[in-house]
Amino acid sequence: MKFRTYKNTDLTVSEVGFGLWTVSTGWWGNFTEGEAVALMHKAFDLGITLFDACGNGLSEEIIAKVFSKNEMSLL
Repeated sequence: MKFRTYKNTDLTVSEVGFGLWTVSTGWWGNFTEGEAVALMHKAFDLGITLFDACGNGLSEEIIAKVFSKNEMSLL
């Protein structure tokens, strides 16, 4: 995985991101919360650290459930 650092910061994220609207809006099929959680863990295991929380608020709730406070500092 390639990473980039935001200009004038020490914040580094993966070049590839995970748009959570795919699992939270139903536009790309209906995912159970368990499936969404599994997909996010798989993405993180593959090196993705950029998660785009958008949609109807559900994606923010899922992020909070998936990642502990310690893991959130890695994102």
